[in-house]
Amino acid sequence: MLAAGAIITASILGSPSVQPALAADDTVAVEPESLGGPVGIRRINEEQYKRSIEDIFGTGIKIPGRFDPALREEGLLAIGDSHVNVSSAGLEQNELRARQIASQVMAEDKRKTYLMCQPASETGFDSACAAKFLSKYGRLIYRRPLTKVEMASVLEVASAATAKTQSFYRGVEIGLSRMLYSPNFIFRLERSERDPLNPGRMRLDAYSLATRLSFLLWNAPPDEELLNVAASGALHNPAALQKQVDRMMMSPRFAVGVRAYFADMLGFNQFDGLSKDQLVYHKYTSQLASDAREQVLRTIVDQLVPATGTIATCSPHEKRSSAAISVHCTRFRLMMVMG
Repeated sequence: MLAAGAIITASILGSPSVQPALAADDTVAVEPESLGGPVGIRRINEEQYKRSIEDIFGTGIKIPGRFDPALREEGLLAIGDSHVNVSSAGLEQNELRARQIASQVMAEDKRKTYLMCQPASETGFDSACAAKFLSKYGRLIYRRPLTKVEMASVLEVASAATAKTQSFYRGVEIGLSRMLYSPNFIFRLERSERDPLNPGRMRLDAYSLATRLSFLLWNAPPDEELLNVAASGALHNPAALQKQVDRMMMSPRFAVGVRAYFADMLGFNQFDGLSKDQLVYHKYTSQLASDAREQVLRTIVDQLVPATGTIATCSPHEKRSSAAISVHCTRFRLMMVMG
């Protein structure tokens, strides 16, 4: 049986003839050659937006406004996200959210949590201090480092705002809101590059690969470790990619990603608009629909994601320590559910 982690690695890399190490009782399986899929532009959905803000700035940041409705295409929101437009109302809401989130981050009682430096003057612009803050959080917001042009642009915005308001913190706040309102945050913009190992072929660049992987497994943006591996250039190495897949499947965040994956596949968002004739289904309520959805998702997670720190068995003939079996059992159960 081909391990689920190896399948994920092979499908992301688009590499031919992948043969992971198999147990003695496993049958040999070979991943068919794949040329990979096209790069895409996908709008992050409401849940992904909220998880991104929480991952970047921590809990306690309120996210205001309404989100554009999701589009289900070919049965999946994940496909619809690549074909959506942003309405004029959606643009206004994005700008409102960006400004209010930035305002909360730079509030007097919170700014010391995020700023890594003390500005030379609170009424003048400190380019070095602003660059240190904006480069750190820009990398998390864009899911990649800012280019020199992007950094110069956001520093110019922050400098102009500081001169106008006579407040360094207000200037940095406006620079931050500029990034939160950028298409580089609202959309997952994938980029490709030439594959040096396969002349004539293209591949995702390391940061696009990290982003695709994190949203697949966690339904959230890449963390610092994954971004650092991408920056090192090692993520295109199958062994390094496999190591990151295993690490991410061991993380508590994996359960959230599993819930999101199956909620989309099973169309659970359609429960929100579901109604029944009360004369026929007199016990049906919106709470019953919500409970049914939750029960299914908890059952799936229970089957796929081993509880941390417990001893589990993947088959009647196998028993290992929790550290050794966690990823192995997750792969086994994933294969059982997905066939």
